[in-house]
Amino acid sequence: MKKLVIKTICITLASLIGAMIIAASATMLFAPAWVGRQFDGAGNYSASVFFYEKQYQKTGNVYDLNTLVLKLDIKNDSVRAEKYYSEILRHKDFSKIVDGWKVSTTISANDYYNGNYVLVLAENGKFLNALSYAVNCVGSEYLKNNPMQVLIYSYLTADMTQEKQAVIEALDNLSVQNSLVLADKTHVENLI
Repeated sequence: MKKLVIKTICITLASLIGAMIIAASATMLFAPAWVGRQFDGAGNYSASVFFYEKQYQKTGNVYDLNTLVLKLDIKNDSVRAEKYYSEILRHKDFSKIVDGWKVSTTISANDYYNGNYVLVLAENGKFLNALSYAVNCVGSEYLKNNPMQVLIYSYLTADMTQEKQAVIEALDNLSVQNSLVLADKTHVENLI
């Protein structure tokens, strides 16, 4: 009688554990964004980004990619950030993100995403690529919070002599010259 009770308890316990494993696996497979949000809420960066990445790979949706990109840590996860910032900027539906941008009136969506992409390129040791990309983003208008300013104010330091010289040359060669360009050039020259 005692063996029958122990067997019943073990079978019931194994069934419950098996059902929980199946439910967790199904949730991870069919709802990775939900799992990502749970880990994000718990403060687990790597697990949340893993599941946000799985959600984007599953759907290919620009909004899922945007969720992933906004969660990425540019400094500590720069390789993955470079990949996905590049991908969102080239995504066929990126204009939906730009059109729906309501976060800030001081920076446009294009400047935000392009600025972060420039910053991550520089973080990954591709400074000249970042500078070239920033110059291309400027075009015929040099406005506040453009990718060039992100590179200047968020990346350059006093000990980056070659990089500072390259930025000064790029600022001199821009097709547009205004007070912001002059102020940024002065800032770079005064980095000591």
